[in-house]
Amino acid sequence: MKRPIVKPADETLKFFTRELYVRFNSSDPKIADQANDEWEAAIAEYRSHLRRLKKTLPEGARELSKLCLHDAELIDPKQPFTLTRELGLIAVAQPTGNEHWKTHLLVYSLVAPVRKLPSASWPFTKKQPRWLYDELDRGATDDSWIHRVLFSDGSVVVAPFSDVGIRCMTMHAASLEDLLLQSA
Repeated sequence: MKRPIVKPADETLKFFTRELYVRFNSSDPKIADQANDEWEAAIAEYRSHLRRLKKTLPEGARELSKLCLHDAELIDPKQPFTLTRELGLIAVAQPTGNEHWKTHLLVYSLVAPVRKLPSASWPFTKKQPRWLYDELDRGATDDSWIHRVLFSDGSVVVAPFSDVGIRCMTMHAASLEDLLLQSA
């Protein structure tokens, strides 16, 4: 089976854009207030978009749509997101207290390679990327989907998939640190 070609328009965040995020965090209160109103509208529009999609989303993507990974740390930002032609991976961790971290492994059944789109002019830190916002959308075919994730370094990861599996585990902080040091 030939993989569908992902169009460049499919790479663009539709609701939680880089530009809106930058304006939302502006030091100018007038710009920040206006962006806050736009952000609230984007949240409402995305929720409506997601409600329309939910009936047709595969089970794994429905579970993904319920996760809140905001501020989760990308475990290995240098690791390629595409493991094989058929599999992609994003691994993130969130502190849960008591020196433990909840780790989420998102394993995608890919229909095209995962792409990481860097930001040329990002005004915020590019150190240790954290998950900011994500969007699920229809892909190029009826049985394909796109997951877009905006990270705190301004990069956007685009994962075109047919299904996604989610694995969660709790790790002690020392184990996670060891894992991060091995990947550095």
